[in-house]
Amino acid sequence: MSKIFVCFVGIDGSGKSTLATNIFEKIRIRNKKTRKTYGRYQPIIGKVLMMAGRQLFLKNKDMFLNYDKYLDDKQNVFKKTSTLAWLYVSSIILEYYFEIIFKIIIPRKLGYSIISDRYVYDTVINDIAVDMNFSIKNINELLKKFWTFIPKPDITFYLQVPEEVAKKRKDDIPSLNYLKLRNELYKELATYEKIVVLDGTLDLLELERWVYSEIEKVL
Repeated sequence: MSKIFVCFVGIDGSGKSTLATNIFEKIRIRNKKTRKTYGRYQPIIGKVLMMAGRQLFLKNKDMFLNYDKYLDDKQNVFKKTSTLAWLYVSSIILEYYFEIIFKIIIPRKLGYSIISDRYVYDTVINDIAVDMNFSIKNINELLKKFWTFIPKPDITFYLQVPEEVAKKRKDDIPSLNYLKLRNELYKELATYEKIVVLDGTLDLLELERWVYSEIEKVL
């Protein structure tokens, strides 16, 4: 089997992690040089900066008690302080780039196929776009910048599920609107990027067969 880079994206509770794992196991049977990775931004240095920011600007604000109010306050902070917004986005991009070097770029150069549970699409939507109140135009512009220094997947699958279904699958989601805001951006993005949209409510085996058949088309 030829080397391939596949990623699965979508809101929390859409089933992307389970599907990514099953497809990884299936591909690894044919190609031992296959790796599965978590492709969304995982802050280390950024976590310290985020904690400091919450203490300074969002103290005593809890997204799990009132997500809409929390988001509104956060967006207002960035709206009023453009320098802070720039530092926030820049720090995410810089740290994320180094993560991708080790998770994807180096393994690909070593000849590995990559199955990525989440990727830059999820990072942009979840870690930047919602907080910054980005439009789909802003998102596409940011993604174009990312594509100049990180690899674009050979095929991307977006697991689309109703927010109510996703929320029932997870117990750590702040609110239904948390999912709705993100799901709308994924839906819009799928019309601009070459992303295969899957019905995440279908039977898992049916999804696996469909995904594998789509992967074989690009090999």
